[in-house]
Amino acid sequence: MTPSRRAAPEPWSGALVRHVLAALVGGLLAGGVDGLLAGTQAGLEPLTGLALGGAVGLAALLQVPASLGGGLLLGGGAVLGGRLLGVPRLRRLLPWGMGVVLVGGAIGCVAMFLRLGGRQIDLRAVDLRGPWLLFVGAGTYGLGVLLSRQAGRGALAALALVAGGSSALLYGCAGADRRAALIRVGSEAWLSARMQRAAMELFDRDGDGFPRWLCTGGCDCNDEDPTVSPGARDLPGNGRDEDCSGADDTPALEASFARVFAPRPLPAVPPPRLERAEEGQGTGEHRRLRKRHRSKRRRKRESVLAHARSKGPSRPPLVAASSSGSRRSQRALRDRLLALHARSEPSPPPVQLPPNLLLITIDSLRADHLGVYGYPYRTSPRIDQWAQTAVVFDQARAAGPATRFSIPAMLTGKHFTEVRRSAAEWPRVDDSEVMLAERLRDAGYFTAAFHSVIYLHDRYGFAQGFVYRDLSFFRHAQRVWETPTAEYIKDRVLQFADRGELARAAPFFLWVYLGDPHAPYLKHQGFVPEGVRGSAAYDSEVAYTDHHVGLLLDGLRERGLLQHTIVILHSDHGEGLDRRLDHGSRHHSKNLYDELIRVPLIVAGPGVVPRRVRTPVSLIDLVPTALELAGRPHEARDPVLRGESLVPYLRGQDPPHRPVFAEKHRAQDPIQKCMVLWPYKVIGVWPFNEYSIYHLEADPREQHNIVAQLPSEERQRLLGTFRYWATHILTPTPDNPRH
Repeated sequence: MTPSRRAAPEPWSGALVRHVLAALVGGLLAGGVDGLLAGTQAGLEPLTGLALGGAVGLAALLQVPASLGGGLLLGGGAVLGGRLLGVPRLRRLLPWGMGVVLVGGAIGCVAMFLRLGGRQIDLRAVDLRGPWLLFVGAGTYGLGVLLSRQAGRGALAALALVAGGSSALLYGCAGADRRAALIRVGSEAWLSARMQRAAMELFDRDGDGFPRWLCTGGCDCNDEDPTVSPGARDLPGNGRDEDCSGADDTPALEASFARVFAPRPLPAVPPPRLERAEEGQGTGEHRRLRKRHRSKRRRKRESVLAHARSKGPSRPPLVAASSSGSRRSQRALRDRLLALHARSEPSPPPVQLPPNLLLITIDSLRADHLGVYGYPYRTSPRIDQWAQTAVVFDQARAAGPATRFSIPAMLTGKHFTEVRRSAAEWPRVDDSEVMLAERLRDAGYFTAAFHSVIYLHDRYGFAQGFVYRDLSFFRHAQRVWETPTAEYIKDRVLQFADRGELARAAPFFLWVYLGDPHAPYLKHQGFVPEGVRGSAAYDSEVAYTDHHVGLLLDGLRERGLLQHTIVILHSDHGEGLDRRLDHGSRHHSKNLYDELIRVPLIVAGPGVVPRRVRTPVSLIDLVPTALELAGRPHEARDPVLRGESLVPYLRGQDPPHRPVFAEKHRAQDPIQKCMVLWPYKVIGVWPFNEYSIYHLEADPREQHNIVAQLPSEERQRLLGTFRYWATHILTPTPDNPRH
């Protein structure tokens, strides 16, 4: 009887290969699912046929490097554990370890759902693709390791070969639809988009940000020359197509683009300027001027009365002379009064002070959810009533789809990529930037701000130029996003007004920031409009904010502070509420469609002619507008400022406006830029060199891309204007980070 022999232990190289193959299969499967979800994303035109297959194949192939690296790490850990613990013991512990990981992951998911639900976050807005894809990849890897012990490494290798070959075949057969697959994976996939961006940077041979590989031939028409790319400036008439537009621009064509951005002429005679004032001293100068002129006028009246009394009773009173019926006596009295006025000191003209400015910012407020913009439900009765006395800008756009893009641009009057800022996800504005409050403070304004959004804290650089800032809300609220803001901020503003600071200030700039419509949405009792269904919580936030905006205006009016005040109400960006209707977006920051960048902009006050303005304008117009209202029109036309003054629209005029632009510039996502040149809107996705064009009058929901249907001359005009702005007008700060 032959003694039984124990099976020879598997060499470490074989165990390592098993883990690498299992990780490769898991990565290919997870990548394929990622591409499938991106291709069928709700709210976007679904990919079909070869385009969908190309997206699945590309997303799977992009996971190969990460899968191989992960397999080596896991396999090395398993081999090392087997050497330390012994292979039999490790095999017994492995199923238990995987069970613990799965149970722990399930418990973590349940806890996350309970936590998010307790914070009233809409769970439909949470992107769960990441956990699911990681679960698919890890689960496939674990099963592959276990099953390969029974079927052997050969079966696992065959499975990996079939999965990889199928992915390559799907992508290779996409043909002309490969471009659509590349763009959809690069912009919508969860795992594979990150790998694609890394690969594109690796394949960018000339370092101009536009690769040729993984981006089809239309991205960089010459990947050997860094001066040739879709982001390069085209020199007209030199026979070279530097911007990869398909043709060299002629001097006449470039001159036509330049005329679009030509600045308005300056006034012939500059208005008198206020003296530059230090913080807290500008209003005192105005008070001294007004007091001096009031004293002169009072002394003049007293001297006139004293002179009349010195003539004694022989002079008949005015009433007696008038009632005598004698024309001669009336003419004599008139001549004496005229002589008296001629000898007296002339009355000085009253001091024309600039108006006060009240800026009310409502975070995440969509324009089309206000009654004044056509919303059928009763969300904004107070704002609607007040807007009847105001100029309502129907086509206002934010400078970006989130606060981090919009507010720095609005306060500096420049585009986001031109603002000097830090490299953080929530960038800090550099101290070298001149903010709106600094400009108004130097124009003699008392500046104050009341904030309820954490990004406007001092540490982000938004305190520049403010004499007074109220950040008490951050101490008042345990959880900032879960605490109603409008009532608290309204009360703080009115309490500050009761102290007399605003009444003594002449003039003042007051910035009030309300954050209620921002997620998570809270349902406020008594503020849920009837008939609303899918967006009931969001509309409740809007109605609650509208109520307190009305109370704020009432309170300031009762205190006599609105009589000489221009009120500007706007939002910093919009909000995605339904993925199917809002291009796959929930909340904001995802793209540059109008549900995220079209905002309300309503202006009322003395001298404002109530009307509706259809001309597209931008929030970066607020800085030159405020400067012109402050009596500094020359500063309003500073070439550093990218916006235009809206004062002519407030006075009933309707001048032309330059095209309106917005940007999304973030490290984790593809760069996006857009232009509104009415009635068209152009959206460009870089570095894919991909453009979409929408006709906003005929298609306000931006559902039909007409770039292929437009006549070639019109398409050249729109895309040429867009490229001219991006390469000739826009001057990004060289050392700025990408986000």
